[in-house]
Amino acid sequence: MDKKANQYEALKSEWNSEDSLEEAIKKVYARAIKSMSHLNHNGAVLMHKYGATSATDVTGFGLIGHAQNLATNQDESVDFIIDKLAVIEGIPEMAKILSHEKKLLSGKAVETSGGLLLTIPSENAGGFCDEYLELNGFSAHVVGKVLAGKRLAKIVDDPEIIEVDL
Repeated sequence: MDKKANQYEALKSEWNSEDSLEEAIKKVYARAIKSMSHLNHNGAVLMHKYGATSATDVTGFGLIGHAQNLATNQDESVDFIIDKLAVIEGIPEMAKILSHEKKLLSGKAVETSGGLLLTIPSENAGGFCDEYLELNGFSAHVVGKVLAGKRLAKIVDDPEIIEVDL
């Protein structure tokens, strides 16, 4: 049995959702496709409006890898402290079943086409998130803070998980 089949069998035997496994996987898949097919145009426009000082798309290096790249390349010596993880609804349960929970919680889960990671002044973040929701129909989230530091990105122990229903 190949790796994908083994993962599917693990899901089948341990899925805790009220939905059937096939329906639950289809929902997560549809949410992922919607997320990946949604262009970052509105995010790019709003990042300028709300004074973003840096930005990256989260892809193959995972959240922590991209946050580390941003922290390393700032003019000031800062740390990125991530205390929330915004993920597609259903992903945490799948990650747990497939023994990928540690990878997800450490920010090392790679994305094919993830969202944007931006640094925006804290006083502007709420306005950005509100307008992003209004324009796109789904939410943006503040996932951490930037503090004076040693150019490191860190995810706190036990970060809050925000499951996003696209």
